Amino acid sequence: MRAPDRRQRGGVAEREFDVRNPDATIGLEGNPMVTLSEFIDYTNSVGLKPIIVIPTNSVLTEIQDAYGQRMVDEDRLAATKTFVIEVIEGKYGNTEISIFEIGNE
Repeated sequence: MRAPDRRQRGGVAEREFDVRNPDATIGLEGNPMVTLSEFIDYTNSVGLKPIIVIPTNSVLTEIQDAYGQRMVDEDRLAATKTFVIEVIEGKYGNTEISIFEIGNE
């Protein structure tokens, strides 16, 4: 389950979701958010397997390499890996994940 907003660059996951604080009630841009734990509780209550979006935009810096590709922020990459592991291990609720979607831009 997700509701992408195609009018803006990236979906809600890319603009608002912080993998370092998945249960935040306020997003990175200051908008109200449903926490990851609440989302998983809801999908469990209606018998759905959630799709979890892994935001990728924040993992990239504005610094470019010699080929014009944005460089990876190693600390944010490590936080993203930790997030995926925590979801798999059930930290935000035990569920069967439908898929992990890489990015939502």
